Amino acid sequence: MIARRRMLEIAAGYSAVFSLGGVGCAATLSPTPRQTAGPFYPLSIPVDSDNDLVQVTGHNGIAKGTVSYVSGRILDPDGRPLSGVRVEIWQCDTTGHYHYVRDDRADTPLDDNFQGYGQAITDETGGYRFRTIRPVPYPGRTPLIHYAV
Repeated sequence: MIARRRMLEIAAGYSAVFSLGGVGCAATLSPTPRQTAGPFYPLSIPVDSDNDLVQVTGHNGIAKGTVSYVSGRILDPDGRPLSGVRVEIWQCDTTGHYHYVRDDRADTPLDDNFQGYGQAITDETGGYRFRTIRPVPYPGRTPLIHYAV
């Protein structure tokens, strides 16, 4: 069975190839629709906001959870890679807590070794990569990683 993330990478690769002039293919890609950041976007950006959410600068430990890698490419509507674009992700830790937001739940402790938010700048191929943890469910939601480009 192919993991969902790998299927998305494969699909994104095919859409880029098809948009570049494959026989009988669409001329342009559809842009991703705009959305609001939602209630869990950080109120303040942490000092350590690189693309490694598993290791926080100044901490000796690593985040709880299953280490996972998330990567992709940012393309313009014509399928050309966009370099120099900031990609942000944020997600809850293994206990369902978001960092840098108002979270008054005291039922579980915050994982201080999880960064919770990160950013990467796309390279010349439009590529980006994050090291994070496998998303977990939290009250009322399915496992997910939030993105902003």
